[in-house]
Amino acid sequence: MPTFTFKNHDTGEEFEEFFTSNNAKYEWLENHPNKVTQLPSTFAISGHGTGDRIKNDAGWNEVLSKAAEGNPGTPMAERYGKPSIKEIKTRQVVQKHLAKQNKGK
Repeated sequence: MPTFTFKNHDTGEEFEEFFTSNNAKYEWLENHPNKVTQLPSTFAISGHGTGDRIKNDAGWNEVLSKAAEGNPGTPMAERYGKPSIKEIKTRQVVQKHLAKQNKGK
């Protein structure tokens, strides 16, 4: 059941109310229009099976690869993008020539 924290304007008292649905909460707030304010609160999230071993959904991987294609040369493109053969060969040639130039210095 959702629990919400409210503050009474008249007394300054903070209290919790339990509701079976959001509609019930809205109805309750309509019955107490200028007497209470809902306070921001945190909510519980189950972390079961999460962490550094999350496997991305295939659809999400596709979104990441399209974003990587649109942003070549970024860390995202290196991680999620699939470079074409032309891009791979171009990068190898550039690295080869940079190595030659830096060798003499």
